[in-house]
Amino acid sequence: MQASFRFSILLPAFRARYLKECLASILAQSFRDFELIVVDDASEEDLLSIVRSFDDPRIRYYRNEVGCGAERVVDNWNICLGYAKGEFVLNMGDDDMLEQDCLLEYDRLVRSFPSLDVYHIRTTLIDENGEVIRLLEERPQTEDVLTMIRCRWSGRMQMIGDYLFRREPLVEQGGFYYLPFAWGSDDVTVFRAAAAQGIANSNFPGFRFRKSRYSISGSTSNVEGKLRSLPLYRAWFRSFFGRRLCGEARYFRSQRIYFLSCDRVHPFRWWLRNRKAFGLSLFDCLAAYGKKRLHAR
Repeated sequence: MQASFRFSILLPAFRARYLKECLASILAQSFRDFELIVVDDASEEDLLSIVRSFDDPRIRYYRNEVGCGAERVVDNWNICLGYAKGEFVLNMGDDDMLEQDCLLEYDRLVRSFPSLDVYHIRTTLIDENGEVIRLLEERPQTEDVLTMIRCRWSGRMQMIGDYLFRREPLVEQGGFYYLPFAWGSDDVTVFRAAAAQGIANSNFPGFRFRKSRYSISGSTSNVEGKLRSLPLYRAWFRSFFGRRLCGEARYFRSQRIYFLSCDRVHPFRWWLRNRKAFGLSLFDCLAAYGKKRLHAR
């Protein structure tokens, strides 16, 4: 086994339902300089037999003695990261798929923008039967982190599997950012990686994200647990905004107001009581409340 690779594909696995399709799409890559790290999170299903059905030396299989579970699924992401040797890492779900030239396109993107720490490839949404739901929107060739945050808060879909990270900076930042049930972990991990230099995007549709009732994000269970992550999610943004230059204060104030106006969880009175923690004035809260009423029409 070689000492290092261009890419490490991380596959924290728990369910067998789509695992064979997922593995097949990875091993069919036209760009072959990669390793595939599968970490079985103490699943009750026989994942090992599925992995062994692919006789490929690039696969490295591990099994957790004690499962991380759905609430701490990010811990398994970071266990996968700990085994990686590649220069870049891609972390995907056991029900997602890669198009054949996904890594080839990522390699082209990295060569075009060699100084960055995070890259994005366009995503196709598929259903439980693998049928295409829709192709997500095109993105500009490059974006700074502020533009990314604004687009995300404006409704842009985001998942961890369509991002490629430079491994060493990701490890130095503590790995994938933990939030319960990974609710917002993809956002924070990506924004943190892009904070200094931004991101490069490819509009080649290389990643297939499966919308499924079986996934953590698609499940309607553990709603209360997912809601527990919201204050932690907001805490990261408060810290992030607080570190930015004073010259950007007006921009961030507008973003906070937008965030408040789109919030469907906390009522206006909650924001009024907690406005100082978010750097908002009474006027800001009233302005956001007006926007919320406008959106509701």
